Amino acid sequence: MDGIGGSGTPGQTAGRTQEEELRQRKLDVYLENKRKRLENPDCIVIAARVLDTHLLAQMLVPLDKSMNTMRIRAGGYSISIEDVAHSGTSISAWIEKAKKLSNDLSPRSRFAVVLDVDSVKENEILANQRNTYAFVPTTPEGASLARMIKVLDASFLEFRTKAPMQDSALVNEAFNAVKGLIREFYDMTKHMTRKTNTRFTPPKAYPSYISRGAD
Repeated sequence: MDGIGGSGTPGQTAGRTQEEELRQRKLDVYLENKRKRLENPDCIVIAARVLDTHLLAQMLVPLDKSMNTMRIRAGGYSISIEDVAHSGTSISAWIEKAKKLSNDLSPRSRFAVVLDVDSVKENEILANQRNTYAFVPTTPEGASLARMIKVLDASFLEFRTKAPMQDSALVNEAFNAVKGLIREFYDMTKHMTRKTNTRFTPPKAYPSYISRGAD
């Protein structure tokens, strides 16, 4: 019989404790790595508050790495200068589309974030949260994408909190427009990482996200 207030076996209790300690150690390492990246003056902290922009932030690093690889290999046997130019054009087109949509969703939020004037103290606080991203771009395109993701996050969050939800047609149109942007970003990342043989693990939530809702 277990002692008063006891449950399970000592071995099970110890096992659970070890698992918890392992998870905590992994989290500590993750947060410490984020804090180290924050020491880089080029670091951009993304505090995504909606799933849509979480997905973008999770795909940003492999896309940036693949663009950097393309720049380095440009003119070689596997990557032509035209390949790099096409990828840069695709990224610029995505940013312009995201800017327009952000402005349609919430003009005020767009201009509040577009200057990217987060204080060092605010970034330190955000970097200590497990669901934020400390991103150090390796390309100009990566930096522009990161800032655009922040703008889109602010705009879509405000739309979600203030839009007339009884106007289902308007809301569905906005949600599907954002989903279209996420899908385009995924396709762009998949294409560029394949071209450069860069590792790309799609976000776990992407398949269910892209399949739900009405298009």
